[in-house]
Amino acid sequence: MAELSTFELLPDEILLHICQYLHCADILYCFYNLNSRLNITVTDFWHHVNITRVQYKRFQFVTLKILPEIGSSIRSFVYHGYWQTIVSNPIRSILFCPNLSIILPHLQTLILVFFTGEQLFIFLDAIKNLLQLVKLDIRYLESKIPEELLRKILAANDNRLRSITFDEYSIGLTLTNTLHDQPISYPNIEELTVVLMNPEALECLFALVPNVSRLHVTYDGSSNISVEKLRNIPSLVQLKDFQLCSIYSDWTFDNIANILTKMPCLQKLALNLFTEDTCLLNGQNLAVILPKSLVNLNLFIIYFLLRSSIPSDTLLVTWPNHIPIGYLLSECHRYAIIHTIPCDLFSITIPARMSEQMLTGWEYMQNVQHLTIYGNAYSTDIPMIVQHFHQLRTLHIDVTWNSEARM
Repeated sequence: MAELSTFELLPDEILLHICQYLHCADILYCFYNLNSRLNITVTDFWHHVNITRVQYKRFQFVTLKILPEIGSSIRSFVYHGYWQTIVSNPIRSILFCPNLSIILPHLQTLILVFFTGEQLFIFLDAIKNLLQLVKLDIRYLESKIPEELLRKILAANDNRLRSITFDEYSIGLTLTNTLHDQPISYPNIEELTVVLMNPEALECLFALVPNVSRLHVTYDGSSNISVEKLRNIPSLVQLKDFQLCSIYSDWTFDNIANILTKMPCLQKLALNLFTEDTCLLNGQNLAVILPKSLVNLNLFIIYFLLRSSIPSDTLLVTWPNHIPIGYLLSECHRYAIIHTIPCDLFSITIPARMSEQMLTGWEYMQNVQHLTIYGNAYSTDIPMIVQHFHQLRTLHIDVTWNSEARM
């Protein structure tokens, strides 16, 4: 009792500082309902509940004893897809009840991790009648994806969602044109970050989210996207922030021109692309198609050299002074990279063989937190690249190792 009394005498500021080092489930398990003062002090920690990666005993206690009591106070909640197959029936009846609004009536943000596509397709039926739920954050989506999954996600919670995010580690989604008596769209969606797999998906997506203001798309497919299809996509007049990442297919200047003409009010543009089209590296060409409303531009374009080389001085002189450009060239591996200075991208993908061109002091991408390195590589390539990214949080290495000594 003496230790408990001493602990209770600590000021709220110290208690809150201690809680910053504890898992959310541990805070609930240890402090909830000890006394009214502690309940008030740690209230914020059950507004945002994450009970993943915790000892099963504590997970079980929090779910069965505490969650039903604090459910109306929870504003954000993290669900783990594996729970559905490993938890007991009493826990499953709470976490996977037919209507989430019964246990989490005031939920605003729902985070789903490690769900399979089929599992998520079914779980979406429980996301309904949540009057305050506007944000859905999906991470590490796995396995086979039902064809209509993205449409069902956009319509989830009775079309109340405004922001939907898939992380870069989620499997790509497919979208195809479907025959309906009337075209279906989801004007409720204002922010969308998504990974797509099939070439017609971008065309379909523009029609589905007519009021989107922030759209970040990763296209992981290898098939090239038809210029003709992009010419016919609808305009996104509300769009202010657009990002496109695609390094497995070949993008042309006409592709990008057709997309940008559909974004008359764009203010922020980021492109991380692969191309064999020199027109896309020419600053005079690109300046013509940029929306006049644009105030922020970030480029990281990987070019495969179809001929022996492109003189860098000839290329750089095409760019206007208000768009500072850097240039990396690896003639022996037939790669070139052109990028804005600075390049304020959160995530980039880079060929391993560019490591020798990234000289010491190369610091144009200090905000990159997620890096993918791909292609043929020597063992020294990875550390030579990684040393330049001081804010890096995740590193994905997708390379074929070269056993021969570097020449």
